[in-house]
Amino acid sequence: MPSGLVERRRYPRAAIDYRGVLETTSGDRVNLRTRNISGSGIYFDADKKLTDFTEVSLTVALPPAGKAKALSFRCRGVIVRAEAGRGKKDWPFSAAVHFTEIEARHREAVCAYVDAVLTERRKTRREGAPG
Repeated sequence: MPSGLVERRRYPRAAIDYRGVLETTSGDRVNLRTRNISGSGIYFDADKKLTDFTEVSLTVALPPAGKAKALSFRCRGVIVRAEAGRGKKDWPFSAAVHFTEIEARHREAVCAYVDAVLTERRKTRREGAPG
């Protein structure tokens, strides 16, 4: 983050890449490719347009990271930002989901995953820094 800016997010986020499907409360199924995740939500590219404030359910698949094992779990959320994608043919839309129903142990697992990813990123940067 550029100096002088203050991080306002409650939970840090980290990149995550997997393909999945979410379901809206109206029964629509949307294919997605995740981009990043935090203890409060997930950001992804989608093959269909979503609308702000749409309630969704999805399966989150965390890969192993650090001491954290791979984990898959179901949760619910609401679309807090939906937008046109960045010109990607297969993923023309993007959306952010705020988790509204997630078990405490699953939120903790997400936070452990993010921490492990960020720790590894910092370690890699230190090792690659000119000395």
